[in-house]
Amino acid sequence: MQSVFYPDDRINARYDFKGCEVSRWTAPPPEGSRVVVVLKDLNFEGQHIVLDQQRPWLLRQVDLDSRSVGPGSSLVPEGPPPPEPSGGAPELPDFRVQNRRLLPDLESPLHVIDGPERRYLVGIVDVFTVYGVRKRMERWLKSLRYPGRSFSTASPPLYRRRLLLWLQDHTK
Repeated sequence: MQSVFYPDDRINARYDFKGCEVSRWTAPPPEGSRVVVVLKDLNFEGQHIVLDQQRPWLLRQVDLDSRSVGPGSSLVPEGPPPPEPSGGAPELPDFRVQNRRLLPDLESPLHVIDGPERRYLVGIVDVFTVYGVRKRMERWLKSLRYPGRSFSTASPPLYRRRLLLWLQDHTK
């Protein structure tokens, strides 16, 4: 995550959300410490990302970004989202002014979203993780060790669905 959120005094909290529970808590830094700690899903328990009218934009953007095919590719639209087919979701307002890409010339930019009270910097990481034989075996072993619980190792479609559900539950 250092490649997305380099140490900066202006960022007061960093999180790595995967939408699962096993091993998803980390000890926060001591009060006044300058140590950069990336917090996890369970550290965010009981909180929400407050975006108000920009919430639909974020959910749609993460949906588009997480459909990427292959490492490093990105489906970040430059303009407003395309209209949905008839019977689909309503067309979203154009938030290009409020939602901007911090690094517009890069393929995987960092999005900056201004909520009513906070500024959020959002990026997708772990795009180079391959779900091959090793990860499939890891998932199988974790399913035996943590039956009925959610853990980080998942196939890309499951990982995507889980992250989108987590965002729906933790945004307002």
